[in-house]
Amino acid sequence: MIIGLGTGRCGSMSLSHLLNAQTGCGCTHEMTYDFKKFIVQPLDINNPEMADIYLDNINSRTLPIKADISLWWLNFVDQIVDKYKDDVKFICLRRDKEQTVNSYVKKMNINGTNGMNHVQDHDGSFYAKNPWDASYPNFEADSLPEALGLYWEDYYKRSEEFTKKYPNQFKLVDMLDLNDKDKVLDLLNFCEIPNPNVVIKQSNKG
Repeated sequence: MIIGLGTGRCGSMSLSHLLNAQTGCGCTHEMTYDFKKFIVQPLDINNPEMADIYLDNINSRTLPIKADISLWWLNFVDQIVDKYKDDVKFICLRRDKEQTVNSYVKKMNINGTNGMNHVQDHDGSFYAKNPWDASYPNFEADSLPEALGLYWEDYYKRSEEFTKKYPNQFKLVDMLDLNDKDKVLDLLNFCEIPNPNVVIKQSNKG
């Protein structure tokens, strides 16, 4: 099993295309095969029982290498290792902090109608309540961009801790490395992909 992670807005769609280009690998992005046709049911990061159900869904697939890429998996790394032992690899994508925050601000339309705020507790009177809110931790800050910056810092602080805790299973990868053939090959070898197929493709760029 391969689990992809990252804050979101960090190249996860490109990683899913890369993994799907590998023989015998089936990779979903946020638990859906076609994000244009199916509604994603975001996972509550405080619901380990539902995380187990999602993991069983991934593991039930018939291809020999099963993968999913979702920002919420960071909360369940220990649970996943406990469940699958050495039979799982984690690839965590990291994009530049400022670029990540700016991309989120644009995506969430924070000053417009039905603007979203996933990383601060709110009553829905200004920002719209959204199912994705449960997939993010909350942060106290004076502004949403500041809260997004705290989210980025917290996410990668925890990710770096996992690289030390599980050095043979957890790999932190800069988003721009997906444009480097040698680094892509290194990533695929880390995942123990047989006969790796190096593919360079940017998806959902923004």
